[in-house]
Amino acid sequence: MSKNSKSYFYLQAIALYPQNKEGYLKRSGLYKDLKQYDLAIADLERVIKLDSQNGQNYIFVGLIYYELKDIPQTQKYFEQAAALFKEQGQTELYNNAQVVIQGLAEQQQAE
Repeated sequence: MSKNSKSYFYLQAIALYPQNKEGYLKRSGLYKDLKQYDLAIADLERVIKLDSQNGQNYIFVGLIYYELKDIPQTQKYFEQAAALFKEQGQTELYNNAQVVIQGLAEQQQAE
């Protein structure tokens, strides 16, 4: 791994500040772009452990599972996000998540 690479930078940032979710979020995006989905999901699961009340974190994981065509896992994470949005009174985000969940259910039925 080159010391000038983004992944090296994120690795160093995480090593210095392991409780800072931003390093994991950014590195997960890099892994996703490189199609290293298992690593991206692992980083996002770490973000969820650090910030379990942020529904967006669950959406990010759900989107990776969607890219992997794993509809049940996608739905699971969107449902977790929707529950948080509803609990926190984030009506627009809740409604958006519900639309996606409904679309996923319809997609599963069509298969």
